[in-house]
Amino acid sequence: MSKTIPHFQMKKVLYAVLSAFSFAFFMFFYNQQVFAEVDLKELEKEVSQEQISSEMDDIIVMQNEVASILGSYEEIQNYGTVYIDRANGFKIVIGFKNEDLITNRIKNVLSEKLGEKVEFAVTDITYNELSKIKDDIFDNRESLESSGVYAEA
Repeated sequence: MSKTIPHFQMKKVLYAVLSAFSFAFFMFFYNQQVFAEVDLKELEKEVSQEQISSEMDDIIVMQNEVASILGSYEEIQNYGTVYIDRANGFKIVIGFKNEDLITNRIKNVLSEKLGEKVEFAVTDITYNELSKIKDDIFDNRESLESSGVYAEA
C-alpha cells in the first residue's frame, strides 16, 4: 500500500519551499547592500582621517615656524591669539594685537608656507592678557559675588 500525496498538497509544499528560498535569496542580496553601505561609510571615515592628518601637518608647520622666529611657540601668546576656524572648512587664524617687524616676519613666512590655510587678523588683546583677566576674575570671585557683579550660571 503506497500513499500518494494529493496534487493540491504538493503545490502547497512547493509554494512554501519557493517562498522560503525567495526570502533567503532576497535577504542575502539585501545584506550585501548593507555591507556596501558600511564599506562606503568606512571609506568616508578614511577620507576624514586623511583630512585631519593634513590639518595637523599644517598646524605643526605653523607651530614650528612660529617657534623658529620667537624661540618657542608659546611666545605667540604675548603677541596675540591663535585659533582654528572650521566654520568654512579649515583655516588657522592668528590675531596680532600690534604689528611690528616680528609679526610681519611671522605673517610673511606663514603666508609663504601655508597660503590660504592661514589668515591674519587684528585683535584688541593677547592671549596672555586675556588669561590674566580670567585669573583676576576668579581670584576676586568672592568680592565680586558679594557686590552682585559675579553670579554663577
